[in-house]
Formats: sequence, structure tokens, C-alpha cells
Amino acid sequence: MASKYKIISIAILLIGCIGLFYSCDPIELLDPPHKAYSYVINNTQDDIILEKDFFGTSSIIIKKDSIKKIIFLEIGKDDTSGYFFASQIFEDDNFSVSVYSKDRNVLLKTWNRYYTDTTQKQFFRESDWIKKEYEKTPYIFHEYTFTINQEDINK
Repeated sequence: MASKYKIISIAILLIGCIGLFYSCDPIELLDPPHKAYSYVINNTQDDIILEKDFFGTSSIIIKKDSIKKIIFLEIGKDDTSGYFFASQIFEDDNFSVSVYSKDRNVLLKTWNRYYTDTTQKQFFRESDWIKKEYEKTPYIFHEYTFTINQEDINK
């Protein structure tokens, strides 16, 4: 009996693998053509700590007048959700980004994904980022840069 189930399991696995390789480009799975980078510039008077809770929670120290890469995504050519990182997050999930003072004693700003104030700059709104796109065969690069200014954290 156990060998009959083993044969059926192997057959199902083989059919699944064949379907996978015929339904998509296996090379693209290993090396997607679109590379999307997201950077944050600290244009404030002090070093800051950026804490994000999407694509894994992490805290990133960004020195004043410097830039840090915060996200890198590889995206297939058939992915229609877009290259901006927030479009790659499940629609129902509400994430946030917080900016702290360098000693982490003071919370300076929090941006929530579904914050509705349209008059202020928003971290999760693509139009508030500077976008640069270029191609270096065989890849297409999408760079997004968000600048945190002193007035952004003083509000």
C-alpha cells in the first residue's frame, strides 16, 4: 500500500513540475528582468532611525544628508501589479513606517499605508517618490527615492 501512494505522489509531483516549466519561463523565475530599488534620503538636521514593518520588520539608521537602500525587489515581466514597493504588498495589509530620533527616544513621524490626508507627503503614495527608470540589458531598473525633510518630521 505504501508504495502505491509513493508512486501516485511522484506522478503528481512530476506533472506539477512539467506544468510549471511549460506555463512560465524558468529562467525568469531564477533571474526576473525587472529590478526595483527603493531609497530614502535623510535631508534633516540629524541622524534618524527608519523603522518599517513590511517585507520584514527592520530598523535602518540613516545619517543626515545621506541615502539608504531600504527595499530591493525582483519582479517578473508578467507581474502587472507595478514596480513601486507598496503595490507589491497585499491590499488588505495596513503597514507603517516610523521615523525616530537617532537615540530612539523620540518618535518624529509615522506614515500609515491608508493615511488619508492628501495635503501632506505620504510614504506609501507613489507620486511622493522620485522615479527613475533605465535599462541595462537584460534588465530594466526601477528606482524610487523618498526624501525626508525637516518639515516632514516637524508636523
